[in-house]
Amino acid sequence: MATWIRPETALPGDGELVLAVKELRSGRREICLARCLRNFPQFDPVTRDRTYGPHWVTGGGNNNVICWMALPDLPEVSE
Repeated sequence: MATWIRPETALPGDGELVLAVKELRSGRREICLARCLRNFPQFDPVTRDRTYGPHWVTGGGNNNVICWMALPDLPEVSE
């Protein structure tokens, strides 16, 4: 059985589609499909430098992913 993984512990492969739980500003949590871009360019306003780090793409809204897991295999369909 698959288990939930915290992003601080491990990240999925770059661009891999996974099942994720994101926490909204209201504190509510939602399950969604997400991709993690491991080396996404980001701007640090304090140092004014460009840094690279993980960024979650969750299909809109908040991308505060608190845990993720690999998608299960598709079921076999007999014809």
